[in-house]
Amino acid sequence: MTNKSQGVAAELAVAHELAARGCGVAWPVGDNEPYDLIVTGSSGKLFKTQVKSAHQNSGGTYKVSFAHGSPAPKKYSKNEIDMLVARLPYDVD
Repeated sequence: MTNKSQGVAAELAVAHELAARGCGVAWPVGDNEPYDLIVTGSSGKLFKTQVKSAHQNSGGTYKVSFAHGSPAPKKYSKNEIDMLVARLPYDVD
């Protein structure tokens, strides 16, 4: 699975979980924003949400990058996102 495919799968899984918990979920049009989802909480407040897909290292630990952009990644600012969700991969046998 490519990094892009893994990221899309993580966004869909997180959106599913949030919707199952009663949150509203929307996607910004295009790929130009620093956030992946717009989440509505029970209070009605909107949260710009960034979803990160973790990569499992050979030792069984996970690595999550809390930065964006390339070739020089930068940390997210409070103005760019309100919430960051890291999704850990798992195997289904």
